[in-house]
Amino acid sequence: MACSNEHEFSGEKGQGKPEGEFAEELQKNDCGQQAGKGSDGSGIQGGTENSETNPYLVDSSVEEEPKAIDDGGDILPRGRIFHERSTPLPTRIKSGQITEEKLIAETANDVITVPWQDVEHVALGMIIERVTQEAAAYKVQKLIQSATKLAGNNDPNGEQGKIISYKTTNFLDLYCAGHDETLRFDSSSINYRGFLQKKFSAVSFQNFFRLVREICMHSKSARFSQSIKYFLLWQRDKIKTYEALHDFENDTFLSFTRNTHMVNYEDLNFDRQGWADGWEEER
Repeated sequence: MACSNEHEFSGEKGQGKPEGEFAEELQKNDCGQQAGKGSDGSGIQGGTENSETNPYLVDSSVEEEPKAIDDGGDILPRGRIFHERSTPLPTRIKSGQITEEKLIAETANDVITVPWQDVEHVALGMIIERVTQEAAAYKVQKLIQSATKLAGNNDPNGEQGKIISYKTTNFLDLYCAGHDETLRFDSSSINYRGFLQKKFSAVSFQNFFRLVREICMHSKSARFSQSIKYFLLWQRDKIKTYEALHDFENDTFLSFTRNTHMVNYEDLNFDRQGWADGWEEER
């Protein structure tokens, strides 16, 4: 950032812009102070301290030059692997296997092997998305309008004649040593049969619960988000919900970096082996 030697003075007689050696000294002082301060005045530029102490965070404010790849004599340009965010994009897991020694995770075009001792953090996110649909598609528009009118609702948001529903999707994120990207399990797009083998069920949510349980049981050296603990206990009222996936990611990263709202392996209860009985609220 360029430094300026323009200073404002009171405008009193005999006081104008500094000249000579005095002006040069002021410019040096200004440049020295600005070079040692970040945007927040903390003396750290670009948040590099976070990037160095936390392996999952990168400095999104620093523009890096694209690196080149030498492919048999041809130099191919390579862009940044990070989206416009503070963390690497997750690796979405499609299928795989669970053994006593390791997790074998298959992506769309790769196979990742992770020894269980390398799993450092495990987080669960329940995303509840608000979905708005035209009521006319379900031939109930008049019914909704009548009910709205009787209730005295003037519908200030302009949603009269629409159906509001909520879609729930569960995510399991694994942070592993040696992997910058999170390993992400999306409950709506996993081939459970390979992971669960004989424990595979025809009910998708039952399979997701068993997958979470199996992964957590093997990750004995990891730390877990509190939602994992309550998920295994069927205490839905204590599981954190989010309106967007990005909110879940930010909350998870803050918990891991600050070491708050986390539980140890010994705090988990694995007595429940399935989810078919539904939620059990705390009494």
